[in-house]
Amino acid sequence: MNGQKKSILFIEDQKDASEFHIEALIDAGYDVTVTAKEIDIFKLREKPFDLMILDIMIKTKDCDEDDDMFEGNLHFDGVNWDETGLEFFKRVRQEKYNEYGIPEDIPCIVATAVGDVDVIEQIYKLNPKEVIGKPYKVDKLLKEVESILGSKGDIEK
Repeated sequence: MNGQKKSILFIEDQKDASEFHIEALIDAGYDVTVTAKEIDIFKLREKPFDLMILDIMIKTKDCDEDDDMFEGNLHFDGVNWDETGLEFFKRVRQEKYNEYGIPEDIPCIVATAVGDVDVIEQIYKLNPKEVIGKPYKVDKLLKEVESILGSKGDIEK
């Protein structure tokens, strides 16, 4: 085995709220690429990621650089779904990001605070490995990640 760490793409627009989760994943030995605000496809690498953790309500384009939390855009009512993680997830499943290391069948943990049944149904149609409600505890996230990836960070033990 090559000893490379398993890699996680963590897409979350509330970086301050997620720092503890990100640090816990890094401490557990995973290689974590964090993308906040706009999804900067050029930050992504050629090597495929092993797992994606996606905030379903992240705004992925047309972002106001001065608006750290995208106030008004993180609620279900009035959201243009073309600008959220849900639409991004749909495009991933349609093989739109293979060249950026995000294969269409990438295992995905979806994090959401949305309680709307229609939205939850849309999420499940995209076949995530897990849907977790926000806020969520670090232990819950680590348990789900280990369950999906089969081991902690290092491939070689």
